[in-house]
Amino acid sequence: MHCLISRNPYDRLLSAYQDKALRDGGRYTQGHLRTQHNYKEGPLPFPAFIRAILDEARNDQKNLSSLTAGAKLDLHWAPQVLLCDPCGTNYTMVGLHQHMDDDLTALLTQFHMDVALSKQNSNDEFLSKNITPIPRSRWYKQLDVELMRGVQELYQQDFKILGLNSEPPLDDNWSES
Repeated sequence: MHCLISRNPYDRLLSAYQDKALRDGGRYTQGHLRTQHNYKEGPLPFPAFIRAILDEARNDQKNLSSLTAGAKLDLHWAPQVLLCDPCGTNYTMVGLHQHMDDDLTALLTQFHMDVALSKQNSNDEFLSKNITPIPRSRWYKQLDVELMRGVQELYQQDFKILGLNSEPPLDDNWSES
């Protein structure tokens, strides 16, 4: 049995930013992203985080849409198709992060497994205490056209192969799929 829970790259990037760039003064990103940002001035701004990821992906590739462009990126922001080989694995189920509880419940039912799911995420407590909820659209409206195109290009295989929404989340009615 092989299961894949995919997540829209826009949500993955924002989640990685909130967890890795804002938590602990951005220590994780200091060790995992080459950037010109001076961390003494505070955490890496969201556009600088995105630019650093795109620059790192471009390091060996001129074409961000190349299947190998994101191969050396940290797993928290690398394209999912590089992490899970969706074309080479016969998945029993492909689900979406936003529907994970329902998708996993359906899978367990399909295999006649009576298991109660409980959600545990260490980020929930940190985020609720340390980050004022800001709509996804406000984060992405900070990106200029060049950065937005770079995100779409780097993650185009995720959007295409995993059937995810490639339109930028620039309004509050945006949906992952």
